[in-house]
Amino acid sequence: MQISDSCPGEVNCYLKQYPFKECAESFIRRVLYDFNIYSSNAMYDDCYDAGMVAYLYSIHRCAAMKYANTQAYIKKMIRIYVICAIAVYKETNNLCKMNGFGEIRFDADYSNSQNI
Repeated sequence: MQISDSCPGEVNCYLKQYPFKECAESFIRRVLYDFNIYSSNAMYDDCYDAGMVAYLYSIHRCAAMKYANTQAYIKKMIRIYVICAIAVYKETNNLCKMNGFGEIRFDADYSNSQNI
């Protein structure tokens, strides 16, 4: 059973009380800046997405447990998720280097590439 199914009223209340744009977006960007991850960096999207997932997880968790310190929880989880996304991204790069593989991103533009 999903949290949003068991307590939809609480989840909606938390989403309204702590909207993404006001509570999480600027903090995600600040965490990425602290780790020197900019929009031109290949891992930016992965880390930003991890921050968004952390926000949604935090909202649902706080709604289910009726936590009062929600903003601090959101910020803590965003930082943890971004660190995990960095670790996963770097591990993928290391595996490719160790085995002589080239990393291919599904969202990358390969129109200028000759050998795919």
